[in-house]
Amino acid sequence: MCTIMAGLAEFERDLIRDRVKSGLAAARARRVKLGRRVGQRPSVKKVERVLGVHADWPPRSWGAEGPLRFHALALSGACCTELA
Repeated sequence: MCTIMAGLAEFERDLIRDRVKSGLAAARARRVKLGRRVGQRPSVKKVERVLGVHADWPPRSWGAEGPLRFHALALSGACCTELA
C-alpha cells in the first residue's frame, strides 16, 4: 500500500515539476522579468533595527548553556549590552 502511494506521490511531483517548467518557459518567451524586484528584500540593518538584535546574535561564545545564561541575566534586570 505504501509503495503505491509513494509511486503516486512521485508521479504527482513530476507533473508539478513539468507544469512549473513549462510556465517558466512561457514567461521567458513573453520576456517577463522573473524573480524578486530590486528593493523588496529588507536590508540587514532594517531587520536588526526592527528585531532589536545584531547580525552576530546570539554570540558564538555562548556555547550550549548560553541562552540559559541570557535568560537568567534578563530576569535579573541586566542589560543585553552587559553580556559582551
